[in-house]
Amino acid sequence: MARTITITLTYDLNEQVQVGDLLFYQANGSTTVTELGTIATINFTTKIITVSISDITKAPSQNDYVFFAKNNKAHQADIIGYFAEAVMRNNSTEEAELFQLSAEIAESSK
Repeated sequence: MARTITITLTYDLNEQVQVGDLLFYQANGSTTVTELGTIATINFTTKIITVSISDITKAPSQNDYVFFAKNNKAHQADIIGYFAEAVMRNNSTEEAELFQLSAEIAESSK
């Protein structure tokens, strides 16, 4: 089961935070990071975030450090690695030309 909690912050929200991002917290004085859940709603004016969390997840306390992270699968933009292959086909019977082809590649390790 899941429940929804509302977190009201005293500081301005990071402009990069979006609905669907993961919200985490670190209890004051602790080194343990706890994943709260997925951000359901954000109100930048009132600094309120609503989060869907599981029933067994402990909600953060007033002085805990709250932060967010992007979903890596949803926000991955570059091709990573040493090898990539692209196949282009033209099934037209008429003459066609390819004017430009480019790629943005980031090497994943050295």
